[in-house]
Amino acid sequence: MIRLSLVLSLLCLTACTVSAFEDKIDGKLLIGKWEPEKAPPGLKVSMEFTKDNKVKFDVDFQGKKEKVEGTYKLENNQFSMTLSKDGQERTQKGTIARLSDKELVLKDETGKEEVLKRLP
Repeated sequence: MIRLSLVLSLLCLTACTVSAFEDKIDGKLLIGKWEPEKAPPGLKVSMEFTKDNKVKFDVDFQGKKEKVEGTYKLENNQFSMTLSKDGQERTQKGTIARLSDKELVLKDETGKEEVLKRLP
């Protein structure tokens, strides 16, 4: 369970660390289900962004399944997400580098990008 929490935390941190862009993003394109284009072996994760600013993660790490929920906020291309798990909240911030109807690219402060693809 600790390993699953660590993997989820690392994925969120990679996806949601601050960058310096201020581009305008069409938030309507964010709505829907996404998954990382490349995930570590044994990890399957999807995230769903809803129009009422909620986010849901479905994580399957080596057969252990977990759901995590929270909220998100998007201002220009600045993105923040607050996740609730085991009674604790954690807020992380990041930047959306690109967003289309098929691809979501999140960028961390070191310039590392995490590419996600839209699920049907």
